[in-house]
Amino acid sequence: EQKVKELQNEAFKNKRIEEALQRTQKEMSDILESISDGFFTLNDELIVTYFNKAAEQLLGRKSQEVIGQKLFDSFPEAIGSIFEDKYRAAVKEKKLVSFQTYFGLKPYENWYDVRVYPFENGISVYFQVITEQKLAEDALRKSEEKHRRLFETMTQGVVYQAADGVIISANPAAERILGLSSEQIQGKTSMDARWKMIREDGTEVPGTDHPAMAALRTGETVGPVIRGVFHPDKNDHVWLSITAIPLFEPGQTKPYQVYATFEDVTRRKQAEEALRESETKLRRTLEATTDGIWSWNFKTNEFNFSPKYYTMLGYEV
Repeated sequence: EQKVKELQNEAFKNKRIEEALQRTQKEMSDILESISDGFFTLNDELIVTYFNKAAEQLLGRKSQEVIGQKLFDSFPEAIGSIFEDKYRAAVKEKKLVSFQTYFGLKPYENWYDVRVYPFENGISVYFQVITEQKLAEDALRKSEEKHRRLFETMTQGVVYQAADGVIISANPAAERILGLSSEQIQGKTSMDARWKMIREDGTEVPGTDHPAMAALRTGETVGPVIRGVFHPDKNDHVWLSITAIPLFEPGQTKPYQVYATFEDVTRRKQAEEALRESETKLRRTLEATTDGIWSWNFKTNEFNFSPKYYTMLGYEV
């Protein structure tokens, strides 16, 4: 009776263990069936022992079609591929393996991200199809490459500055126009002494009112404005037409960066100044001469008369 009782207790204990094991296995199966990763297990002979729903969807095969079969009998397209090499290596060496690869044979043309975990009698394989991610990364890379080439080949100077005004990058045109190397520009701010700036009337612009700093402070585009910037090689100011545009993170109202574009308009300024001087001299000459002088612009049909011309004819100007 005692022995029978012990056997009954042992059977009851084993039944509880078996039920707990079944619950654990079901929980594990529910988890594996619910994840978005494709998941399957192989024994050391690469025979499929488990194949979840995501694997079915991603590879277009039902679990009952592949479980109990050698993986590469079910997927002969992958024989000799990186998949076979990596799975066999993981079985043999019992080491974690992860890789990304493009598989180019139909119907499995896609990019795959694969992680292989060895266990005592086989391997577990998690995988995802990452084609959309790869296409997005490739599009981003191409976009950045186009931006970089545009940035480097623009004839206008371009400078990017962080929210604190520190210069992050400057293109070759900016270096040429400012007469400074990238080492002299990057890491500086618009308030650095080297960036002494003046207005057209000759008054100095405070560092905090430099166009880029003003755009960061106000969150609004500044310019185009004409400013004179000291050029060390010429020991004088070059005149620049500057536009500063703030950049915002989505949903934010405070700029996280600003980029300033500028071009050298020194020759234009000099030409304008020379024209003003010439016009002033002409006006003074006309005012001083005793001759009556008039001009006719055929394109605009405008007439101009010297003051003496009016008085000679008896009119007030």
